[in-house]
Amino acid sequence: MTRPPPAPPIWLIDGTLVARRMFGLTGDQGRFVQNFCKKVWSLRLMADTVGAKPVVVFDRDANVSWRKEFQREYKHRRSFAGERDQQVYAANLNIVKTRFLKHTGVPFIVSEGGLEGDDVLAKLATRAAAERSVIEAEIRARAPPRRRLQRAGTRDEMSGREKQGDI
Repeated sequence: MTRPPPAPPIWLIDGTLVARRMFGLTGDQGRFVQNFCKKVWSLRLMADTVGAKPVVVFDRDANVSWRKEFQREYKHRRSFAGERDQQVYAANLNIVKTRFLKHTGVPFIVSEGGLEGDDVLAKLATRAAAERSVIEAEIRARAPPRRRLQRAGTRDEMSGREKQGDI
């Protein structure tokens, strides 16, 4: 019986984290889109090289989160310099999602229902780990039993066996 092929590794990418860092570095809308697209494309090429499946996850809205109900100051310091920056960021991220990611073959998920991208990443990681352990258990169950190897002995023992003609 042949073994099922192992599941390809999944690369879970926090798209919001990457986008915020890129936007913070450039501050220029044209450069942000260009740099973000280059980063995702290079990740796609690396993933293809090793047979991995990348998935990019984004937050829907930083202001809507179940965590904010419990802790008002949650991610308070991570705000934009002004309303204009936030609008530029959102518009450019929309360009990335609709005009770039859609055509790269890299699946992307936007969190919903008060969840953050981190929550979605955790759920995907848990699911992937569970599926991988089920697949690995199936492979172990179908694998032929391993034979125990006998120890050959030390060099002196080996040369003694050669002299006796055992080897």
